[in-house]
Amino acid sequence: MLTIAKRRGGKLHQHRHGSLNTHLIVSGSIIVAKSRDGNSRFRSGAQFAGAEITLPKNVDYIGDAGPDDCVFVEGHTILSPATADRFLSRGTIMEVDRDAEGAFTTEG
Repeated sequence: MLTIAKRRGGKLHQHRHGSLNTHLIVSGSIIVAKSRDGNSRFRSGAQFAGAEITLPKNVDYIGDAGPDDCVFVEGHTILSPATADRFLSRGTIMEVDRDAEGAFTTEG
């Protein structure tokens, strides 16, 4: 199973994931940086719609959305139960079967 979460705009506070994590930028822009104690290190340039940002597991990172916010889809291979519950309570998570027909369609 692949879990996909969607968030909108603002800041991404320092956090990490226990598995490889991929962000696909849908609209707007974002700057992602590895972080230590909330301070940016190794900042990327702004990433725009269509860009893919892949972050390794157990790396702390933060992000700043651009002036037009940022909408992205975030793919996880593993989520902790606490993170899954948080995303479910926000209504920003959808679980899909990789083999499901149309699972990755771009149709609205």
